[in-house]
Amino acid sequence: MAAITYKNASCIYEGSDKLAVDNLNLDIQDGEFIVLVNHERQYSLWPTFKEIPAGWSAAGPRGKKKECLDWVEANWTDMRPKSLIEAMSKKS
Repeated sequence: MAAITYKNASCIYEGSDKLAVDNLNLDIQDGEFIVLVNHERQYSLWPTFKEIPAGWSAAGPRGKKKECLDWVEANWTDMRPKSLIEAMSKKS
């Protein structure tokens, strides 16, 4: 059985003065998820019944938690944010 819990989660993206997520409280024991990606190529699982938050877009499968996590593990091979990858490549 899948379980996700968020307690009072908030997020503001760099360059914005508006909250993308504000005071989120979410507890899911089991359900359907979707893989999301943000502008920094960071991945996240999101419950399909919730609206995709600002700054994120669908990027992978929609299904059970394990299916989505397996996809993220296979596809997110470099955990560095996109901006760090670009900055490091300029130094080379």
